[in-house]
Order: sequence, then C-alpha cells, then structure tokens
Amino acid sequence: MTVNHVEPIETVELIENIRAWAHTANATELPDGRLFIVWSAGQFENSEDMVIAGAVMGTDGKWEKTHVVVDRFELEGETWIPWCPTVLTASDGSLHVFFMGNPRSEYVFVNEPRSTVRASWQMGNDAKNQMFHARLRDFRCDEIRMLLPDEPGVNTQGRPLHLQGGGWAVPYDSCHTTHSHLVVLDEQLKAYEKRGDIFCPPGSLEPSIVQLDDGRILCYLRFHPRNWNWTKAVAGEEVQGHIWKMISEDEGRTFSDPVATNLRNPSGGIDIALSQFGRLLITYNDSYALRLPLCVGISDDLGEMFRVRDIETELGEPVYNWTFANYEHNCHSYPKLVQTNNGLWHLFYTYRYACIKHVWFDEASVEKGRKVIG
Repeated sequence: MTVNHVEPIETVELIENIRAWAHTANATELPDGRLFIVWSAGQFENSEDMVIAGAVMGTDGKWEKTHVVVDRFELEGETWIPWCPTVLTASDGSLHVFFMGNPRSEYVFVNEPRSTVRASWQMGNDAKNQMFHARLRDFRCDEIRMLLPDEPGVNTQGRPLHLQGGGWAVPYDSCHTTHSHLVVLDEQLKAYEKRGDIFCPPGSLEPSIVQLDDGRILCYLRFHPRNWNWTKAVAGEEVQGHIWKMISEDEGRTFSDPVATNLRNPSGGIDIALSQFGRLLITYNDSYALRLPLCVGISDDLGEMFRVRDIETELGEPVYNWTFANYEHNCHSYPKLVQTNNGLWHLFYTYRYACIKHVWFDEASVEKGRKVIG
C-alpha cells in the first residue's frame, strides 16, 4: 500500500556546530523574545571531547555564534564530561540547564571507535552517569550541582514543565531499569524531590510531558525494550514498537497504567507540546525501524486523532562509517518543539548527527496533513 505523504515543510536552516557530531537539542524562549538552544557536541557520541553547545537567535531571526555552554568540569573528586542537556527560563528570567555527566574515570581507549577517527577515548559504562543542574550567566555555566547523587545511570531528554501547583518538573529515565521519573524542583530551583514511577513493558524511555488545563499531566514515551537490537530492527526482525502514553492526576506523583498509541516508534526520541489554544502537538519518527520520516502532528482531541505533516522524508549519505550508518547516521531524530509568544512553532532536531536543524511553521500548515489515529 502506498502512503501519500504531504510535501515536507521547507522553512529550514542548519545551526552552526562546534564539533563534528551533534545531538539532543532543547530550546527555550527568553523574556525578551529571543530563543536559546543547547545541544550535545563532540567528535562522536560518548567521545571525551563532548561539551554542551549553545546559540542565541535574536528577535531579527539571526543566530549568534555558537559557543560552549558547559565544558568538562570538576566536582565530587571527579572530572565530568557533560551531554544531553535540557534548558528552562525560570520565573525570574534566569537560565538553567539540566544534563547528564559522564565520569572521566570511566572512559576507555578504543581502536576504531564509532567514527571516522582511528582511535579515541570514549565512555565505557553509562551506569555511572549523574544528573547535574547548572545556572547560566551570559549563556555560560556559572554554578553546577549534582542532583540525585544516590541514583547513577540517569538520562535527561525531556523539556522541563512549569507546574500549575508551583515549581518545575524535569523528566528523566534510568539506564538501568528503563523506568522513568520526574525531578520536581521548587520555584527557586533549589529544593527538589523525586516523583513517579513510569514503566511500560517491555520498556520505554525519555518521557515528554505537558499539563492540561484541568491539572492532569499527559506523558508520552519513546518505545525501548531492554536489550533492543538495532540490527534486527533495521532488518524487520525486531518487535514493532509504538509510542506509549499515560496520565497523572496528582502532578506526577503517580501515573495511570501505560497505553500503547497507534503511533509507530523506531526506539527514537519524541516530543509533545500544548499550543496557546490547547491543541496537542507531537513530533516523532513514523516508522518501526528508521528514524525517518520525521513528522509533526496536531490534535484537537488530545491525541485521539492527529493531522500529520512530514518534515524529513529522504535518506542521505551517512556521516560516519560504522555498522549502523544507514540507520543511525542517516537519521533525523530527537525533535523538540517550542512555541514562541507570537504563536509561531519552532522545531529543533538532530540532522544526520552533523548539526542541529531548525524548522519553523504555523499550526495552519500542519492542519493540511494526513489523518493519523493516535
């Protein structure tokens, strides 16, 4: 059966990178209307030179020069390599990033790693990752502290949510268990607590959350069973996965039983957001095996049915020459949505792992998409 895809949205640009590899972008609107984006940058994933990169887009729509937001740092007797950032603008206008840190002592020297270089140091064990919180000044790291010191192996991806009851919820998942949780901080982003236990057998990761007008928190998650086999997935031999969703009625302390949506997922990052008019938007890869096509959907009934437009539809040349090049490094993945005060939507995503791509659109353009049952 042939699927008639609507033509991709074409208002796009590439954001300058400062390393060969880029991934896991997140963005926030500043009080003056500018946009600030952060992402992981390095020689390749888990390389020793990874940093958190960032850039500011002015109200004129032009990007300032990309710079290092968080470099490697010393804390708790260890050197930490930062990556996987998410960012928020606090009520007082201050900027904060939350991210994972890999301990430098766990890095190992590898011949012919997953890149075009001959040999390099790379992370050998993600079980020692920790979560960190940094306050920014002039868009650069000023103060860093460790969160959840007794819970190594965390993964931060989802956009922070300002709760109606006060404070900020930062979603994360565990590399050990594929269970997800929320770190909820007070309004001053100082005191914090852990909430929720989110799990969807055979596995899920990287929760994305929004809060509805009635106070309920809607959570969507990436499909990811433990021991997921990428090679089998590309060959069509791995289990077919769908995006999961669930609801919390107590601001993340507990969640309903997980429900599988009709939205396909190749074990890739997703994002959901609520528009100024209460409409639900989602961005994801509409595939069981490939991180392609990359799509944006809009719903007037909180996900029962979406109108979906394609953003990326075609494979390109692999960036790296490793085993999964035709799957992983041809991909367009880990999309994140931000709606600015003027009603315009901005989408940021990994573009073939070479840089971050920026797409902007209005809701009317998505309404022209194909119908997809949620």
